[in-house]
Amino acid sequence: MPLTLSARSDPALRAQASALRERLLADPALDPVDVAHSLQTTRAALEHRAVVLGGDRDALLPALAAVAEARRRPPPSKRWPGSPAGPSSCSPDRVPNGRAWRPDCGTPRPSSGPV
Repeated sequence: MPLTLSARSDPALRAQASALRERLLADPALDPVDVAHSLQTTRAALEHRAVVLGGDRDALLPALAAVAEARRRPPPSKRWPGSPAGPSSCSPDRVPNGRAWRPDCGTPRPSSGPV
């Protein structure tokens, strides 16, 4: 599920990601699906944006931390088995704003085809 964030500045975007992560940690009863829906339908689309993808709370929390800390990929200790350390399908040159972070970061880029 996507958690969409937007803000007027990069620091504000990081602060939003941090605040959302803290809110999810503080209230385990919050359903991430409801949070995703609310973010998508009630928030303004401002200049600086990030989309965090995850199938559940356990996947979303580290992804929100990555945005809050301005990391583009999970740290090496958090990489998925078999993921290479080199350029990936979600490198900043392949993603608008370089802000997307998702579980398949680190997978090899396609060898051919349109970008």
